[in-house]
Amino acid sequence: MLKEPQCLVRHSARCPICMVEFVDGEHIRYLPCMHFFHKKCVDDWLMRSFSCPSCMEPVDSAMLSSFAAHTVRGLETLACSPAVAGTQRSTQPPS
Repeated sequence: MLKEPQCLVRHSARCPICMVEFVDGEHIRYLPCMHFFHKKCVDDWLMRSFSCPSCMEPVDSAMLSSFAAHTVRGLETLACSPAVAGTQRSTQPPS
């Protein structure tokens, strides 16, 4: 089963780390748990702590470079865009 991203504006239009609203043209990063942050905010956070700032799920440091970074273009559709599909991960153990 895949975790589905939630649409950004309806749930949170602010970065949970700095509490500043997301703006068109900014870079954001999704973690495997599908929480998203300003790229700079979460990259700085992950230099000190290998866990998601929102849910505290462990983040594998070897995978950091593969986490998606996107540019905000139209907040309504950002989290539901096909570009995010590559950031989803399976929650079931491999067969």
